[in-house]
Amino acid sequence: MDIEKINDIKPAEETTEEGHRWPIKDVVVMIVLFVAIIAIAIYATGLAQRYSFQKMEKTASTELEGGNYTAALVLYNKLKETNPENIDIASQVDRTRGFLFAEESYLKAFEAAEKEDWFSVEVLLNSSEFVFDQEFKFYNEALELYRQASQLVDSSEKEIANEISGLKQNIKSVEQAKSRVEREKSTVESQLQQTVSQKNQTEQALNSTKELLKTSQEQITQNQAQIEEEQRRARELELKAQQEQLAKFVNEVGVYVSMLKKSNTYLNSAIDEINKSNDVAAFSYIDNAEVLLSEVYEKAEDLRVNRTPVGFEGRVNEIKDSADLFIQASKDLKRATAFIGEADFNQYFNNGQDKKTQAFQTMRAVEDFVTNNS
Repeated sequence: MDIEKINDIKPAEETTEEGHRWPIKDVVVMIVLFVAIIAIAIYATGLAQRYSFQKMEKTASTELEGGNYTAALVLYNKLKETNPENIDIASQVDRTRGFLFAEESYLKAFEAAEKEDWFSVEVLLNSSEFVFDQEFKFYNEALELYRQASQLVDSSEKEIANEISGLKQNIKSVEQAKSRVEREKSTVESQLQQTVSQKNQTEQALNSTKELLKTSQEQITQNQAQIEEEQRRARELELKAQQEQLAKFVNEVGVYVSMLKKSNTYLNSAIDEINKSNDVAAFSYIDNAEVLLSEVYEKAEDLRVNRTPVGFEGRVNEIKDSADLFIQASKDLKRATAFIGEADFNQYFNNGQDKKTQAFQTMRAVEDFVTNNS
């Protein structure tokens, strides 16, 4: 090969519009620098996101510890939207909801205590397990209020039971006295017959026997009146005990009706958000409703088994039926939220609204019962 041809073979070079040539090595260096800058920017963005998540989580925890449950719930819901797979955040959402419901129950119980409605105080404080969580901001106050209500309710029930027992014992004693007097009367009557049959009986002895018979009859009449009065008082006390049991039952049913109405409000808010295509807010409202509805269903079953007066089982079943229909409605609305803008949306959305309407009508029947018996 000629030397001139060898000199003609040169490395490729970049040429600009002005004719300036860039060596290949410089181009490679520029590309490497550009890639490095992009990598640094991505890493910095990741650090910023993690910092923002940790800062929001710390703020939510501070609000929760400070007893500001509404603000804490809003923050934890946002964290859950950002990281839905985070089990700890989901647990904190449930816990914060529990404290929020416990706060509402405590404040209602406090109002009932001011009215000296101790049956309602006991029911309201028992409506949420978070009331007696030591981290609940009103834990000490709620515990003291519950002890006071329990003592007063137990004292009232024990006093009525003791008085009924004493009346029953008095009735038994009077009945025994009545039997004894009747036996004496029978003896006197027998003696009178014998006296009459005796030819030599004097008029004085006869009059004495008649007077004794009259006295016995008056004593029997007096004892009968006493028995009737004791029986009347016993019936009054038994009726009072039944009325107090019914009042306690009606108060507890009223608590569950309030929870159902609150759930209906959440679902109405969810429907408004669905109509705005705001799926995140809709899911949040539906989740809040489902927590309340699940608790209503479980507590209504416990009420039906343990504390429902005879003849009122149907009212508790209506509470459970309403809660069940609301739960079905929430599931359909949740599906509708997931299918916003798709073909299946209308079917789930309409089904959810229909079931919610049925649930509300069933709840209204129970609400009318509470109003008429309050």
